[in-house]
Amino acid sequence: MLGVGIDWAQEFHDIALITPEKGVIEAFRIAHGPDGVSRLITRCLEPDPAEVRVVLETRHGLLVEALVDAGFAVVPVNPDVVACRRGPARKKDDAGDARICCCLPWTGTSP
Repeated sequence: MLGVGIDWAQEFHDIALITPEKGVIEAFRIAHGPDGVSRLITRCLEPDPAEVRVVLETRHGLLVEALVDAGFAVVPVNPDVVACRRGPARKKDDAGDARICCCLPWTGTSP
């Protein structure tokens, strides 16, 4: 099983990948558009696409549609959920928010 956390933005998306066995295994950025989304889907392919859990802070648009079409389980979360996991003293950090999102399917907590 692969967890994918995405911090959605207008021009790019920060991505974090996690497995239950290894924890966070990779973090990277993709462009907002068909090429970036294709790169993400190719990187996240598992033998069974239903074993990919994606958490992100939006529920519509090209990115969400492509992930659903690929067969991934997509879970949109309110950005306030991610902000609460950051803690009271931590500023918004796109890569950090992607890491928080990728952990949510298993623990409900941040890394």
